[in-house]
This record gives sequence, structure tokens and C-alpha cells, in this order.
Amino acid sequence: MDNYDKYSSLQKLLVNLNTFEDITKEKTAILVEGKKDKLALLALDINLPIFECARDKHKTIEFLTKNNFKNVILLMDLDKQGNKLAHEMSEMLLAQGIKPNLYFRKELGKFLKLKYFEEMSAKIDNFYQLYKR
Repeated sequence: MDNYDKYSSLQKLLVNLNTFEDITKEKTAILVEGKKDKLALLALDINLPIFECARDKHKTIEFLTKNNFKNVILLMDLDKQGNKLAHEMSEMLLAQGIKPNLYFRKELGKFLKLKYFEEMSAKIDNFYQLYKR
């Protein structure tokens, strides 16, 4: 994959993340671990509602269920703790009839060599500097 293809693929991935609700026609949210992760996504002008789940997983699931979210994009860190939390949240969401989405977590991690989502906006800036040329 040449630089232009990498640049285009990341652009497409971010557009798909931002328009996921329009694509699926179902109410969608993003779930992150904590405040720094949320701030990093907000810096990228993500249009979907972003919620933190690290403090109280059960209240988060209850809120998502009560507010009729049908899809939840899980963007937990790509470390041992994040993997465990992503798995737990996936199971809890499925039990409530909400579809968890791990695709963007995996793809953003791969593209950006990302471990912590709080670093996402800086990693994207670096990626664009490298591949935009």
C-alpha cells in the first residue's frame, strides 16, 4: 500500500466512524475508557455521542439501554486492561440487545500503531504529516 492509499484509507475510516449512525440508520454511540480518551475524540470533531465507561459499567449500560442506542462503537485502549474492558462491555451490551462494534478499535489501532486512544489526535496528525506528501 503506497502513501496515498494509506492516507485515503485512514480518511475513509474516520469518515465511516463519523457517519456510522447514518450508514446503519440506528442510534449509535461511542464508548471510551476515560476523560482523556473522550477529549481526544472530541478534538477530531467526531459527531457521535461519546460516553466514558471506566467508572461504572452497569450505569453506562443502563443509560445506553434506556436511551435506545442500538450500536455502540467500543474504543477502549489496546492494552491488557482495555482488552478486558472491551470484552466485558461487549458481553454486557449484547445481553441488552445492543450491538457492540470493535472494528474501528482494531483498524485505528493498526493504522496508527495506537495503544491508547488518548493519543489518537496526535497520532493522526503525525500520520498525515508522514503520508500526505
